[in-house]
Amino acid sequence: MRVIGDERLFREKALCEKIGMVRDFAAICGASKEELDDIVQEVMVEAYQHLDQLKNVKDMAGWLFIITKNKVNRTYRARKRRERWEVNLENYPEDGMNEASDYQAWSAAENVVSDEMLCQMIERLKSPGSEIIKLRFGAGFKLKEIAEMLDMNYNTVKTIESRALKRLKKMIESEIARDER
Repeated sequence: MRVIGDERLFREKALCEKIGMVRDFAAICGASKEELDDIVQEVMVEAYQHLDQLKNVKDMAGWLFIITKNKVNRTYRARKRRERWEVNLENYPEDGMNEASDYQAWSAAENVVSDEMLCQMIERLKSPGSEIIKLRFGAGFKLKEIAEMLDMNYNTVKTIESRALKRLKKMIESEIARDER
C-alpha cells in the first residue's frame, strides 16, 4: 500500500509523537541504559522506512512495540555473542599475569597440593590450555612468545590461559574440599 501526500505527513507526525513510548517499550523489553538511545534511534529509522507498510495508524503502538521488541532481542543476542569473544583487558596486565600474582598463585598451590598432583591436574586441562600453562610457568615464556610458537593470536592465548587457570583453581579447590572431609 503506497501512502501519499497528507496521509504520509500525518503518519510521520504520529510516529514522531511516539518516541517516548518507544523508549519506554525498549526499557520494558530489557534494553540496557547504555543501549537505549541507539535502540530508540534504530527503531524510529526502521519504522520511518516502513511507514507505508502500516495498514492503520491506530495500530501504530502495537506495530512499534513489535519492532522495538525485535530490535532489543537482536541487540541482546549481538551483545552476548560479543561478550563471548571479547577479552576484558581492563584488569588484565599487558603480558598476562604479573610476577607478583604468578608467585601468589603458585605459592598458594604449593601449600595445598604436591608438585606431582599439580602436574597431573595440568595434564587434565584441555589442549592447548595445558601446553600454554606449561610453557608459561614451566618454561618461563611470555604470552607473546607462546602465541608465536603456537601460531595463535595473542589475545586468544591470553583467554585460553585465563580459562585454564580458572579451571586449575577449581581443581585445586575441589582437592582442598576433599582433603577437609
